[in-house]
Amino acid sequence: MKHKRHTPQQIILKQRIAEKLLNQSQTVADVCRTLELSAPTYHHPAAGV
Repeated sequence: MKHKRHTPQQIILKQRIAEKLLNQSQTVADVCRTLELSAPTYHHPAAGV
């Protein structure tokens, strides 16, 4: 199965959503679940999220 790559606009949107959720005292695990990301992808610097 081919992996989906996110466009730069999608990555920026997910970063903004993640920042808002973290500012609302949600955990990284909750943010990852909301954004449908794994925790390693969220923490990976090249992932952009």
